[in-house]
Amino acid sequence: MTRATYLRKLKKELSGLSDSDINDTITYYASFFEETNDDEKVINELGSPEELAERVKEKHNKNLIASQKEEKDNNSDDCVNALYYEFEPNRIQSMQLHFSAAEIVVIEGNKISFETRGIEKSDFVCNLSSNGILSVNNQKRINLEFFNHNRKYRVVPRILITLPKALSLDYFNLKIEAGSFTSEKVDITSFKSEFIVGAGNLVLKNIQSSASNIRCGMGNLELKGKLTGNINLDCGMGNLKMDLAASAEDYSFDAKIGLGDLNFNGEKKSSVAGHIDCNQKKANHISVNVGMGSVNIRFQS
Repeated sequence: MTRATYLRKLKKELSGLSDSDINDTITYYASFFEETNDDEKVINELGSPEELAERVKEKHNKNLIASQKEEKDNNSDDCVNALYYEFEPNRIQSMQLHFSAAEIVVIEGNKISFETRGIEKSDFVCNLSSNGILSVNNQKRINLEFFNHNRKYRVVPRILITLPKALSLDYFNLKIEAGSFTSEKVDITSFKSEFIVGAGNLVLKNIQSSASNIRCGMGNLELKGKLTGNINLDCGMGNLKMDLAASAEDYSFDAKIGLGDLNFNGEKKSSVAGHIDCNQKKANHISVNVGMGSVNIRFQS
């Protein structure tokens, strides 16, 4: 079955939804085919058009389960904002998380929830679309006055994220501008993923993805899991470490190296070369672009 046939059948099966929801859904899944350029692989991942349409309709028709709470200690002048959002896992199809500066920790639970401390309600947006896309956005930066000793209270912004032990997504987008994000025990599987770090610290373990875009600016990024398909790595001045649960023989790679370092499975690639071409591109391919930073890729089959 070609992508055109698949998308045409999917559109037919989505009848009953609004035209805008159908068009958004078709556009969304069409990007999967364009990203991998392998129709058979995408169809195997998504299932039949009938199965996918059923999942989309189920997520669309269920009422959003979310609650929001704000807590304040009225017995003290040191008020600390507390927000809470909760969602049923079967409502979530994709996640797009964007955080500015906070200490973020992921733990295991039965539902998907976000609990904050020290973040104003107006600075934290949590929304679930009719297509099952969960968007969380906290972009306000910490003002320098945050470190002033004359402040009545000094609370480091914190976010506790609860996820199921095994979370499966179509698309996972995570961006950390500053602060830290740590997930070590939860298994996250996504068809497409994008991880971006500015000046913060990101640690993700037990990650699986069939197509990945990974960018590290001045911070630190550590990934561990099974990444396959096309993997694009960009590292500016930071440190990027990736441990893959696979054999190095199953991967090909190319690289552009500036003044930084690239270590590929224990072998250091010299920046003198500047550009390393790929003689034969494999199904699993890593494309690396290093500026002044450091990239270390290891394999543990």
